[in-house]
Amino acid sequence: MANIIRGAFTHSGDEVIVRNHAYVLGSRLGVALLAIVALATGIASSSAAVGAGFLAIPVLCGLFGYTMHTFGRHLSIRLNPHGLVLENGPVRHEFAWWAAPTLTLGRGLELNVPGGRWPVHSSAFPFSAGAAVADFAGHRQVLADIDVARRDLRERFPVDAGADSWPQYRSRVRMPDLWLLPAMMIAAEACYALGVALSR
Repeated sequence: MANIIRGAFTHSGDEVIVRNHAYVLGSRLGVALLAIVALATGIASSSAAVGAGFLAIPVLCGLFGYTMHTFGRHLSIRLNPHGLVLENGPVRHEFAWWAAPTLTLGRGLELNVPGGRWPVHSSAFPFSAGAAVADFAGHRQVLADIDVARRDLRERFPVDAGADSWPQYRSRVRMPDLWLLPAMMIAAEACYALGVALSR
């Protein structure tokens, strides 16, 4: 049970990105499964339903595929020279280093700042019954690994408190990688069309 929660650490420039390994793997498998579903639906479709399928399959597979991609890639914890970011899908919670943000283990991983009104929870590493049974061993390991990355980053970059520094806290809403939605719709339609062609 202790290995259910595991962090997938990657680097993008000076930024360290931590994702839930299970979410990353699950999203990739889910997108692949949608392609198979689109292909199989095309093969199994009747002549009367082919036209409706060309409309419904791209929309449904595109929306589900984009959601899975967001779930796997944009539920993360990010550390960069300016501060720490909890990326919860389309919502980004940004905390400046000078505000002394700390990640702790509560109901999953959560971030606190001195004087803050409440902790901000990480959707990448939430509470789960399985993790609780394992005494949050996976969460604790991720937290320890993040602390090592944080200390390494802070040694290389001093605390940024100048004119270009982040505010203590800010929250942003954005739709990440939105270009993938039409791309996935086109790919789903191509899989469906191939299925239709194979069935005729």
